[in-house]
This record gives sequence, structure tokens and C-alpha cells, in this order.
Amino acid sequence: MPTIGLAEPFTVASWNIANLGAPGSELRGFDRDADDYTRIREIISSIDADVVAFQEIGSVAALEAVLPDGYSFRFEIHCYENAQKCAADADDIYNAIAIRDTFAHGFFQIDELAVPHQNECGAPARPVRGGVGVDLSVDATWCRRST
Repeated sequence: MPTIGLAEPFTVASWNIANLGAPGSELRGFDRDADDYTRIREIISSIDADVVAFQEIGSVAALEAVLPDGYSFRFEIHCYENAQKCAADADDIYNAIAIRDTFAHGFFQIDELAVPHQNECGAPARPVRGGVGVDLSVDATWCRRST
């Protein structure tokens, strides 16, 4: 007869955070104050997710301003390839994924999600907002999650 065990809950959340720039910077018309960053961090903490996928993040500094301690994260490759190397907001937005540090994990790029985009100024179309995912190990079983 098979044995049935209860697994710990594993939570994945996704948030289109609407043009989140770093504190003190405006990103695409969004200028957030200190209370906004505090409230966003509180929401993320209250969700208590093991993996959190983010859309529309302007820079590493923006994500660090709202992500609670205990998470590792990675942006999709286009962020790290921009002129600021994802260190400062450059009026562009990216996808990122975060995972609790307690999980063995590795990140991977999903280039197929970077579709060509024509901006409103008529510049040549370029691939934007690729995906990023995370491989993780839960009790020695590998799983794949992506955004």
C-alpha cells in the first residue's frame, strides 16, 4: 500500500508592478514615494511566496527596494545588456524572478518570449522583455518555473 505524506505548501506569485523605478527616480511617468516602496515590500512579505515573478521593473535597485530579505533574483538578459547594465533606471522595463534563498536553484533565460517591439517613435523593432526562469530543487526533486 502506498504511503501518503503531506508536503509543505509551495507558493508562486506573479506581479505586474507597473513601471517600478528605483527610489528617487521617475520611470515612465511613475514617481513613487517612500510609503509606496514600504507598502509594496509589505505586500510581498504578506504573500510569503517561495517564487515571485515580476513584470515592469526598471532596474536592480528598484527590485532591491521592495524585495524582502532572503531572496535571490535574476532579471531577463536584456536588462543586463542595456547601457546601464540594469544598475539604473533607463526608461525601460524588464521581467525578473525571485526565489527564496533556502531553495537550491539556478536561473535561465527564455529568449523565445522576447518578441520584436516597435516603439512609438518609429525606431527599428527590437526584441524586448524576454523571460527568465528558475530551476529549483525541492527535496532533491527538480522543478522548472518561469515567467
